[in-house]
Amino acid sequence: MSSAKVSIIIPIYKVERYIYKCVDSVLNQTHQNIEVILVDDGSPDTCPTICDEYALKDSRVKVLHKENGGLSSARNLGLDNMTGEYVSFVDGDDYIELDMIETMLDMLETGNGDVAICLEKRDNERFFEGDIYKNILEDKIGSQVWRYLYSVELFRGIRFPLNRYVEDIAILHKVLYRAKIVYVPKRFYNYYYNNQESISNNPDPQKRYKNTVDRAIAFLGRYEWMKDKDDIGDDSKEIILHTSVRFCLATFCRYRNNKYSQDDIDCIYCFIKTNKKTIFRSKRFNFAEKMAVRFLLLMPRLFSRFGALAG
Repeated sequence: MSSAKVSIIIPIYKVERYIYKCVDSVLNQTHQNIEVILVDDGSPDTCPTICDEYALKDSRVKVLHKENGGLSSARNLGLDNMTGEYVSFVDGDDYIELDMIETMLDMLETGNGDVAICLEKRDNERFFEGDIYKNILEDKIGSQVWRYLYSVELFRGIRFPLNRYVEDIAILHKVLYRAKIVYVPKRFYNYYYNNQESISNNPDPQKRYKNTVDRAIAFLGRYEWMKDKDDIGDDSKEIILHTSVRFCLATFCRYRNNKYSQDDIDCIYCFIKTNKKTIFRSKRFNFAEKMAVRFLLLMPRLFSRFGALAG
């Protein structure tokens, strides 16, 4: 049994209904040498008080209070203050099985790996049986940073982008690049799908649009990072290019009725323009998608009015 110290970072924001189940599932881990970092992201409810109460009861709990800055800034603050040899992330409305850390740590060290990955209750196991990194890179396995136990060395020089949604998509491929991944075939992570405070369930159309734009920015960033790497296959590059362009087109479809950063819109347009030859040569794009790209490049303002052609 390993004695290594594990830091577990839990961002806290408007999770009164879930915080006890979440934090208790972490503190009651069978692996006891843990550092639980509760990052209060300026939560306007009783969560800050609850965090402080946990710290008074258990010396393994470290509470960091900050002004609201979003999930990325909360996780970054946790990374900057952790002292463990390994690190894991748990969202404040989720919970983990009690033997998750012990099992993953033992398999990680036995397998001489850099990072261990477990299953979430709705995962399709077939995507974990082959090349796991390739399936993460291609977004067949979701890019959420929870469900992993990482060596802290993997985060040297890497932090989450600020003021973005889907921040996991922007960095996970970099964190895991050339890392030895150990697969733990256990459904240890319990993700809560029905939290109405989450971005994916938020009814605000502006926030949902921002989510679409940030996905486009994250995936095009992933493609730009990977396109010149010889150890990443062309099929993976085409898949992410296709995913990027789909979100780029969706952004312009909705742009006319939304307010957003012009810099991001310009970045998305420039990305499509720069990669147009690759798009038109690729067999992954169908005729309608290629025509939509041509339409966007020729008449971006008109495209935003008739964006339904992008399909």
